Amino acid sequence: MTAELARALFFIIWGAGLAVWTLSLRHCLSFLRLDDDFEEMWGDGRPGRSDPGLVKGEADVSVSPGVLQEELARRLPAALGSTFVLQHKREGLELTNALPPAWRQVGWSNVRRVLVAMRSIGVSRGQVAYELDLRPLRRRLGRIGLVVVLAAGLPTLLLVGGLIWFLVIPSTVPAVRWQVLQTLQVSHALWPPFLVTSRLAANVREARTSLHALIDAAGGAAGG
Repeated sequence: MTAELARALFFIIWGAGLAVWTLSLRHCLSFLRLDDDFEEMWGDGRPGRSDPGLVKGEADVSVSPGVLQEELARRLPAALGSTFVLQHKREGLELTNALPPAWRQVGWSNVRRVLVAMRSIGVSRGQVAYELDLRPLRRRLGRIGLVVVLAAGLPTLLLVGGLIWFLVIPSTVPAVRWQVLQTLQVSHALWPPFLVTSRLAANVREARTSLHALIDAAGGAAGG
C-alpha cells in the first residue's frame, strides 16, 4: 500500500468515526434537554408531544368513566407498587413514584408519574387517555451515555488515530501501512452510548403494554 492510499483510507475511516462520535454526543445531549412541564391530558395537541420520555396514548372502554375510575383506583396502586402515591384529580387519577428510576431494570420503577384521565363518549362508553412520565430515566440514561461518549469514545478516537497517523502511515514498509485498516477499531467505543440510551425504548414499550393491559382488565371487571 502506498503512503497516499494509506492516508486516504485513514481520513475516510477516522472521519467516519468522528462523525459517529459527534452524532452520539448530540444524541446523549438531547436526552438532557427536557421540559419539566407535565402537559394537560385533553389538549389541542393530543395525543401529545415529541419527547420520548413522555408516553401518551388512549383507549376506548365499554363502561362509564365513573365506574372505570373506581376500578382503576383499586387496581393501579396494587399493580404499580407501594412506592406510588395515588391522588384523585378532576378528570381522573394521578400516581406519583417516590423513588428515583432504576435504569438497569425494565418496569414501573422507572416511571415518575402516571396520569389517567377519563371521559364519556356515549352511553356506557368511555375513553381513557394516559400519560407516563419517564423523563427522569431519560435524563439518567443521557448522563450515562455522555460519560461513555467522553470517557471512552473520544480517548479511543484520539489514541487510535494518533497511533495510526504517527506510526503506521509514515512507515517505509508497504505491508505495515495496511495496518491503517486498524482504524476501524474505533467503532468498538462508538456504539455503547446508543446501547445505553436504547433502554428508554424498552421501558416505554413495557410501560405502555402493561398500562393497556390494566385498563382492559379494569374495563372488563367494571363492565362485568
